[in-house]
Amino acid sequence: MVATSHPSIASVEQVASTDAPLKVTGGPQDSIGRSLWFKTDPLDRAFCHSIAQLQLITDSRDQGNEDDECAGVGSWFEISILSTAQDTTPRVKNNAELVWTSHRNNAAMKERSQHFGVVFDRRHDLLNELEIGNVIAVHVCARSVGWINDAYSGRLVAKILKEEIFAPNPWALSVENENLGVYTVTSSKECQVIATDHELHTQIWFTTPPLDENIVANIEQVQLSTNAHNQGYADNPESGSWTWFDIVVLSSPTDTKPKVLKDGRSLVWMSHTTDIGQDEDVFEDGPAFDNKHELLSLLEVGDVIGVRVCARFAGWEHYAHDGRLVVRTSTQGHIAPDTSTDTNWKAIIKDNKKLQDASQKYLNAATPEEAPPAYSVEAALLTSPLRVDSTYGAGERPLRLLSLDGGGVRGISELHILKEIEQTMIKLTGNANTKPCEYFDMIAGTSTGGLVAIMLGRLRMSITECIAAYEQMAKRIFDRNEILKKGSLALTGAQFDHVQLEKAVKEIVQKYTGNPDAEMYDSRDNACKVFVLAVRANNTTNMTATYFRTYTNPRVVDPFARYPIWQAARATSAAPAYFARMKIGDWEYVDGGMGFNNPVIMLMIESRLCFGYARPLDCLLTIGTGVSPNVSLGSESAIGTIKVLPAMIDIVTNGERAHFQASQLAPEGTYYRFNAGERITEVIKTKEGKNLTLENWADKIISLDDWDKMAQFVTFTQEYLSKEKPRVQECAQKLTGGA
Repeated sequence: MVATSHPSIASVEQVASTDAPLKVTGGPQDSIGRSLWFKTDPLDRAFCHSIAQLQLITDSRDQGNEDDECAGVGSWFEISILSTAQDTTPRVKNNAELVWTSHRNNAAMKERSQHFGVVFDRRHDLLNELEIGNVIAVHVCARSVGWINDAYSGRLVAKILKEEIFAPNPWALSVENENLGVYTVTSSKECQVIATDHELHTQIWFTTPPLDENIVANIEQVQLSTNAHNQGYADNPESGSWTWFDIVVLSSPTDTKPKVLKDGRSLVWMSHTTDIGQDEDVFEDGPAFDNKHELLSLLEVGDVIGVRVCARFAGWEHYAHDGRLVVRTSTQGHIAPDTSTDTNWKAIIKDNKKLQDASQKYLNAATPEEAPPAYSVEAALLTSPLRVDSTYGAGERPLRLLSLDGGGVRGISELHILKEIEQTMIKLTGNANTKPCEYFDMIAGTSTGGLVAIMLGRLRMSITECIAAYEQMAKRIFDRNEILKKGSLALTGAQFDHVQLEKAVKEIVQKYTGNPDAEMYDSRDNACKVFVLAVRANNTTNMTATYFRTYTNPRVVDPFARYPIWQAARATSAAPAYFARMKIGDWEYVDGGMGFNNPVIMLMIESRLCFGYARPLDCLLTIGTGVSPNVSLGSESAIGTIKVLPAMIDIVTNGERAHFQASQLAPEGTYYRFNAGERITEVIKTKEGKNLTLENWADKIISLDDWDKMAQFVTFTQEYLSKEKPRVQECAQKLTGGA
């Protein structure tokens, strides 16, 4: 008989029985005779959560054969798991039936006798595989001619815990409390999470009961297994799956938000994703969080381990049907890893909020009062709760970032500033073969700055190569052919032929990649990351940037990575009144300078999302082409009433606003802004004897198409740099690692 546990802990119950006799005989050539004898009712959640042991007891005999060679071989009983009450064949998992041998009949006994089967406890797969709605079945089996299994009566008995499965309980047939075994919690219902926007959409699916002191002390492994699927398709599969499962620690079973450490990080760990392309359930095992993992060390008495279903970004749907959380314990306890950190997470959270606020102010300032509020998905992600399952780049090499303003042909100034810095670097290191793509981790550009960013970063051109290509392209695009200008303006509303721009870019792309339609995406290991900005043509007042990236940002969905380089170049440089809009897919795009002429704020945000909030910054170099910081900007209301080139004046204003905000946000000693416009301002002031205002600035040097004056801009730039040698030296030292 089965020993009964202490009544306060568990009881032994009969869960199924039969008095209907069943005789099964073996077949020829060792064939097996197997018949379903009896089974349980469908299992409910309470049973699955509280069963601790299972045993089959039979009143049976075999044919009484005296042949010792065959004794104990040919008649036995099996226990199986059926998916539903209607099934007659065992459930299949990993191409194997869920069937276990209980016991054999005592050989050579013609009289029937009582037989006690194996005690299946929580250390055995049988109980671990039980799911809500399953049925436990008993099969009578015999093998080979002459073998008989004569079953008269049978019963399944189970030890049922009176407390939750995670309460201390005996795993052996005794009254002693032992705290080792396999505890399994299963989902009681399906869970569906559908994302409607970029926000993280989650739902707590199921949890353990509150953990007691013994469990917390002896837990050695946690693992989640799921049957789930997503919507079955993705517009951009390369960006990965945005449906996944988290393991979270909660303060109670009713909580919906994870516990937060004193340093501000949430107790959340990703278990596994639900793969793309599956519109039917797929079984997945998540990683095993073992006794060396910080999850186990951060558990406290009373905590609850929960399973969270997640989806992010519109179109992503997560359907979780069955889940099993397996918790293994051992009397050996677990080794607590060191979870201390030198990273000031509270300061990082604070810095993220400051950067988000600065971004919002920057966007709002460029958005008319009557327009909808400005919004940035990337900026919104900055205030997502920090998770303990990521280091966010802490301890990695400091970053070097480059931001390039827009400014038409004045972009030549940016290249000569870069050349001066690089020449200084060469003097420091003696290495004349380095390229910007090798010493910058990320380059951002808008308009002409976007073209330069693509050439230096994506095409891996040297500065000298880039200057030559830039000058040739500017002459080709902005050649003052009045007939062409008038014709283009009449047909498209643009002064210049966008076809010439496209041809010029394609030729450069062909030269450096071998394919004029090469993708923006760069698959090379450790490639410099580049992004350029554009604005949707119907959305120039509500400042929302469109990013064209050469890489996958792990935090956002990017539909443009597989588009050709030339399309990204066209989109970022489609300045209104200069070039026709660029249509990509269902949308038309214009110059990213219409709101993001200085992309430095966007670069600061993007680098944090890509490399990690805690990744240190060594150098943020931003290069301008326009207004000097000492230009009188006037009040915002005054700016709103300016009639001369209002959109372009806003570009100038917002570019310097971005510079000021970035200079306040960057860590001390990391921010360097070079802008030859400061020198141009001095020249105009000296020659004309007056201060430069927004109106006369636009009147004098706003022309983006003066390619024949590029040499003059270069001269201005060199004069400007002659007065900036200390800062150039300092910046070069930063970029060479302090050489």
